[in-house]
Order: sequence, then structure tokens, then C-alpha cells
Amino acid sequence: MTDGERLRELRAVCPGADDGFLLAQLEAGASPAEASAAWLRVLSALKTRTSAELAEKNRELERVRARRSTGLSPVESHSAGERASAGWGDPVEAWREKVAEKVARGMSRMAAVQAVVRENPGLREAMLEQHNLQHGRRLGVVG
Repeated sequence: MTDGERLRELRAVCPGADDGFLLAQLEAGASPAEASAAWLRVLSALKTRTSAELAEKNRELERVRARRSTGLSPVESHSAGERASAGWGDPVEAWREKVAEKVARGMSRMAAVQAVVRENPGLREAMLEQHNLQHGRRLGVVG
């Protein structure tokens, strides 16, 4: 059997193997069964390494998500009519007042913000929209 024929035979039993691996098997005089077993060991090691890398990437992704998570929904747009019907008037001022009231009652600022968001659906979004309009920005507004 010629080296070319043996190489074709090794390619058939080691699908996806690179030329370096096949040449090393050919030079070592490996039989098709030996080459196939060696290729399976290479694939198993690659799978183990890839799985470990993927697990680390997933842990990093969860750390990033945890840092970014605020527990707040995406910002939506509210018309002036919607804001007026909610009784907010100026939503920026209403927001500041409501948060300040909670803080004055002993809540941390974060807890106060969360309570205001929970108790006043849409106020956060309206405040952000009004603030952005006052500063010439329309960032993060959906709808």
C-alpha cells in the first residue's frame, strides 16, 4: 500500500483531522484503528477544553448581567397628555419629590427609587423622557 493510499484511508477513519495529525499518524505507522482511537482522544480533549472555556464565558456573562441588572423595565415614551392625566405635572420634579419623600422617611436612595418606580408606573419613563428633552437628547426611548 502506498503512502497516498494509507493517507486516504486515515482521512476516512479520522474525519475532520488536520494534515499535521494525519501526517504524524502516517509517519508513526499507525493502523487505521490506532489512528481513529488517537483522533477520538484528540476530539475528547478538545471537547473538554472547549466545555471548560464555555463554562468560564458563561460565568463571566452572568457576572456582567448581574452588574448591569437594575430590575427596571426598558424606558417607554409617554405623551404630555398621559403625564398630565397621571397627575404628575412636570415628571422630573414629581420624580425628585417622590424620591425625596421616601428618603426623608428613612429609606435608602436605592430603596426609595425602587419604591417610586413600583408605586408610580410610567413616572420613571416620563421623567427620563422629559429630562432627555430638556437636555437635547432622546436616548433610550422606545415607542
